[in-house]
Amino acid sequence: MRKLTFPKGSTIYAQGEVINYVFIVKKGKVKLYFLDNGKEFSFDLVDHNEIFGGFGEAQEFAQSFEDSQIILISFDELRRLKRNTLLWILERMNQRYKISKLRMKKLAFMSLEDRIIHTALWLAQKVGNLEDGKIILNLSHEDFASFCGATRECVSKVLSQMKNSGLVETGRKKIVLYITEKSRVWGLL
Repeated sequence: MRKLTFPKGSTIYAQGEVINYVFIVKKGKVKLYFLDNGKEFSFDLVDHNEIFGGFGEAQEFAQSFEDSQIILISFDELRRLKRNTLLWILERMNQRYKISKLRMKKLAFMSLEDRIIHTALWLAQKVGNLEDGKIILNLSHEDFASFCGATRECVSKVLSQMKNSGLVETGRKKIVLYITEKSRVWGLL
């Protein structure tokens, strides 16, 4: 096992790269995303004590979302782990897979406004602040759009419409979503 430090924005591994490790986040957060024709879709943020990675060709990119410390466990090291520890790792990896798959399935069938609300609520639990009936996200429109699975232009247009309705405030690297009955329906609050 090795512990490595990755400054914010560092690539941990790239799509198509052969990886031979399970990664455990000890500090910070790691963004998992796909890149296709220059467009990015961020599908997960891995947090403290959560696991990502695997063995074989990576289907996604992993990038430190903030300064992060990561433990790397090789395949040979996994073989030598105690059964309980190995089961814990497998359960966590399976849980991450199920959650990511469910999130992508939901996003695929939602309108863009619903994706924005869903993503804001999801990100509020990961990197945002919930206070006084609003969600505050310190993200650029580009980063936020990537988590919504849409272009920055489309997300900015819908955010502007939501802003005119009084549901959202935006600023440089800041999105504030006011919690309404519609946002409560997602069951994330």
